Amino acid sequence: MKTIIKLTIVIAFLTTKVYAADGFLSNLSINKYIKTNFNNSISVNIENASMSPLSTCLVKWQLDNGAINSETVNIGSGGITQGYYVPLTLASPLNIQSTGEYLLKVWISCSGDVNTSNDTLKKNIVAISNYVNNKVLIEELTSPTCSYCPEANTLINNLSSNPNVVVATYHNNGGLCLQEGKTYMQSYFSNQIFTPAAVINMGELGSYTINSQVQN
Repeated sequence: MKTIIKLTIVIAFLTTKVYAADGFLSNLSINKYIKTNFNNSISVNIENASMSPLSTCLVKWQLDNGAINSETVNIGSGGITQGYYVPLTLASPLNIQSTGEYLLKVWISCSGDVNTSNDTLKKNIVAISNYVNNKVLIEELTSPTCSYCPEANTLINNLSSNPNVVVATYHNNGGLCLQEGKTYMQSYFSNQIFTPAAVINMGELGSYTINSQVQN
């Protein structure tokens, strides 16, 4: 009986991936279109996928094949436990002098972390010299048969009173539904369309999928 128990423990240990540390990044935040010769902040969330608290790590970033910027992050109060995160704005901003397209890579390095599959985030950046403060475009999808839409419509109406906000409302069905608008909004959904829904600045000018009840 003792032999069987020991064998079971060994098999479980060999078939389960156990990481002493498993820090990873999420929610890389920086505009896709940025102004040249301007300090642009880079923000991320540091998360922990292991059962061991994450107390310190290195967060690095690199633009194309340029210099690697590194920042030591010390987390107090017992560190980051599994399933939680700490928001971080990197001390070194991104400042691009020449217009063009670039690839921004941000990654994390933690002592004892052997799972590198979730360490790196990448984002395409476009640097432009002619840059003006734009208005925020909010596109809403609503429906006369949606029980949650009146509350969402009230919120959208309040936002539309802001001079820096432009609102476009599309109807999924009913007398105000235009097929062109419905087809356009449908392109943001990966699965079945739902209402109410909205997208800001065309999902940063493209490549965005609307998600229902997602918490970041």
